[in-house]
Amino acid sequence: MIRVGPRGLFARRRYGAGAIGLALALWAVFGREPAEVRDAVSPWRKVAVETKTRWPSLLRWAIAARDQQLWPTVRPGGEHLNACDAAAGILRALVAALPDSTLGAISEAQVFAAAQLAGGPA
Repeated sequence: MIRVGPRGLFARRRYGAGAIGLALALWAVFGREPAEVRDAVSPWRKVAVETKTRWPSLLRWAIAARDQQLWPTVRPGGEHLNACDAAAGILRALVAALPDSTLGAISEAQVFAAAQLAGGPA
């Protein structure tokens, strides 16, 4: 089977690899609240009342990342990790694999670029 599409698209997901990686990093690495992450990443400004303070997609994406459904070449680091911690480790590993990666704190731009590059066509 041949699949064609821009790099960074995931099958059956509304967001690309870069956006998902950035959202997970804002939540799992940088410690932002889900509503703040949604405001930063989501293009949709109207949301249901019950999801104004949370974003269920974050946990779904973290579980998918931990289960190697998003970036299958990166191992989560341990079966004992919860989804949030596993996603943070995966994102750090993606950034570390960037060709121009340096030691030190990671940035949002690095996470987006690394996730997009590793995302592959859907």
